[in-house]
Order: sequence, then structure tokens, then C-alpha cells
Amino acid sequence: MLFKASLNTKAEEIRKYISVNSSISFASISPYIESTESTFTKKILGTDQYLELCAYYEDPEAWPDNPANPKALADDLAKLLKIVQKSLINLAFHDGFTVLSINIGDSGAYRQETNSQKPLYQYQEEGLKHTFRTEGFNGLDAILESLEDNIEKYPVFEASDTYTVFKSKFIKTTPEFDEIYHIRNSRLVFLHLQRFIDQVNDFVILPVLGRVFFDELIAYMTSGEDLQPKQVQLISFIQKIQAYLSVSKGIASLGVNITHNGAFFHSNGTNSSNYKKKESANSEDLHIIMRNAADVGHSYIEYMKDYLHENIADFPTYADFNAYNEGEPTSHRDNTDKKTFWA
Repeated sequence: MLFKASLNTKAEEIRKYISVNSSISFASISPYIESTESTFTKKILGTDQYLELCAYYEDPEAWPDNPANPKALADDLAKLLKIVQKSLINLAFHDGFTVLSINIGDSGAYRQETNSQKPLYQYQEEGLKHTFRTEGFNGLDAILESLEDNIEKYPVFEASDTYTVFKSKFIKTTPEFDEIYHIRNSRLVFLHLQRFIDQVNDFVILPVLGRVFFDELIAYMTSGEDLQPKQVQLISFIQKIQAYLSVSKGIASLGVNITHNGAFFHSNGTNSSNYKKKESANSEDLHIIMRNAADVGHSYIEYMKDYLHENIADFPTYADFNAYNEGEPTSHRDNTDKKTFWA
């Protein structure tokens, strides 16, 4: 693990990132650190980069700080470790929040309450959990950003399948998605939408571009070569199609107020603890969001087709695709108030 008991007798490591009482037991939080590493940290870093970081963490003084060594340098791993630990410990406290807040014994589960110490109000509890979740998932994006912006410093990550997968995505990060469709910069939402983005690729973009041209574009993106201006514009269309149509497909499970909890509206009603209640969005609200996102997404498909036709000489592979007929205009349809969508 990337935290250890010997460095947390008084939560010394943990308190670098979260303001906790020095008396907190490391044994109580360590199971959540371990599960968070397995669920998120290893997947973001990839197995090889994770193991390299663990090796450095276990004995930083002995790390071979030699430019000729085919590994990251000690200073670079130290910087990465801080970013990883901040994300990791926030997610661990989020996942373990409920159990850490109660005592479980022979007589069942109960919360500790004394004259000087009382449990949080519900709104305080929700706010704290939200902070842990936000800091943790934003940290996952920060890990990727640090690795990708300094890729030459992390040869193990650069050589990994994990890096290749990230490079092959049209929308690589949460901020990129958020610039197109606002999801409150939530990496959790971005991860949730990945399966819908894959569906958009399979059922929308591939039939338009053709497999050969689609794969050619992915190969060029992952080659490390600079994209040509017209390729950049084409990818911009693809990104917008992916963002809007994935939201349209996933809105029923994501919700109006895009959060991992689903569809919610904040009402003005409060309970005895002055905590604002959340109410599930109804089917009509969901349909409006879904339809609007679908309208925009399908409009971008039309724009992409027109762009390809207008610049067909720059995309010979697409010109050879049997769905393309030179000189034939694309079909436009106003999908407003329609029950079906087509491009």
C-alpha cells in the first residue's frame, strides 16, 4: 500500500492531506485504503507504474536516481506519490465514512455520543462526504494530467497498455468532457459515461466513418505525431458527438443534476436538522434533458458529415468508404419535437 502503519502512529502521513485527529487508528482506515488502491489507483496508474511507485515508497533513500536507469527518477516519483496519496486517502475516507462513524459490537451497531461530542448534522455529514469524494476523484484526473504532461519522466507508464488506452480515447479526461457538456468536473460521472461513449462509437460514429477510417484516426492519435488542423477539427466533432449522445443515453441512470446518485432536484423543504432534501427527477424532466442532448449530438453528426464532404481530398480513406457518395449532400432533419432521431 501507499500508506503504512509505521508512518501513521499519529496519522502523520494522513494529516498531510486531511485534517484528522492524531489519535485515529490506522488499522481502522487501512482496509479502505487497500480497496481504493485496487479499485482506482492501480487502474489509473497501470500495474507496472503502481509497482514502481510502491517500490520507491518502501525505500525512497535507496531508489536508483540515475538518468541512465530505465525508471522514473526519485524526485519525479516523489511528486507523483503526493498526488496519488491525496486522491487515495480522500477516496478511502469517503468509502469508509459510515463504518468509521459508528461502533460495532456484540450488542449491534451504534454511534458514540457524549456531552462534549455529538454526531454531525446530516447536512454536515453530506458536505464532508462530498468533499472527500470531490477531492478524491479530482485527484485521479490530476494523476493522469501529471503523468501525461511529463510523460518522458515516467518511462514505465509510457510503455504500459494503460497509457496506450488513454491515448486512444477521443475524450481523455474529465475536464475535456466538462468543456463540452457540464458534469461538474466529476470524474465519477465521466467514468460512469464510458460505457455509453463506447456505445456511441459502435452504433453512431463507426457507421458514419467506417472501421478503416476510424482505426486510422485512432492510430494517428496514438502515434505521437502532431495532428493536422483538419484532423483536429474532425476530432472536435467526434468529441461533441460522444459527449452529447453519451449523456442522452446515460441520463436515466445519471440524472438531471449530473451526479453519481442519479437524478435529483434540490427542494426548498428542510427537515428538523435544516438539511435540504433531494427529490428524484420525474420521467418528463429526464426526457427533456435526453432529447436536448440527442438533438445537439445528432446536429454535430450532420456538421461532421458536411465537413468531411467539403474536405474529402484530405480524407482519402473516408472517400473510399462505401457510405460516402461524392457530390451527394447530407440529409438534414429538424429533430425538434420528434419522437425519433436520425442523421
